[in-house]
Amino acid sequence: MKKISSWLVTVIIIGAIFLVWPLFILDEDRSNLSLFGYEALIVLSDSMVPEFETQDLLIINQTKNPAVGDVITFKQGETLVTHRLIGIKDGQFKTKGDNNDLADSSLVDPSEVQGVHQMTIPKFGYVISYLTSLTGFITLIAAPILIAVILEIFKWIFRNDNSAGSKEVIQKT
Repeated sequence: MKKISSWLVTVIIIGAIFLVWPLFILDEDRSNLSLFGYEALIVLSDSMVPEFETQDLLIINQTKNPAVGDVITFKQGETLVTHRLIGIKDGQFKTKGDNNDLADSSLVDPSEVQGVHQMTIPKFGYVISYLTSLTGFITLIAAPILIAVILEIFKWIFRNDNSAGSKEVIQKT
């Protein structure tokens, strides 16, 4: 029983850690998402197929300077867009989605660049979406905590029953 409790606590802690990072990824404020200069984003469109697809998890490097040919993430109003840097004109970046026929109509100011694509984890956006859903929370956080509490209650009840029974034996002798 002690091994099960220890294992369960470990699972709960690991589950909580995996739940915290996705919550930061989906934070509206976006002010605290960077981890050592890297940021995780979920792809929401197919404009960059075959480089990456909807629901892939992208890791961008916020400290790397973009060069022509790099895939960059930039702010366009309140939206983040991830497209390939295809040219530089008058200090502004010309971009295009790999799956789009035409280049983007507006140029990107270098100050709007959030980072350069570093790595892709295919389809991991589905995992993030699940972890941050109510079902994911119940499955990975609430249910294990409830099970741990129930196990501790049973352990406490049986410990008290066993100690009461051993006291009776001692008194009778």
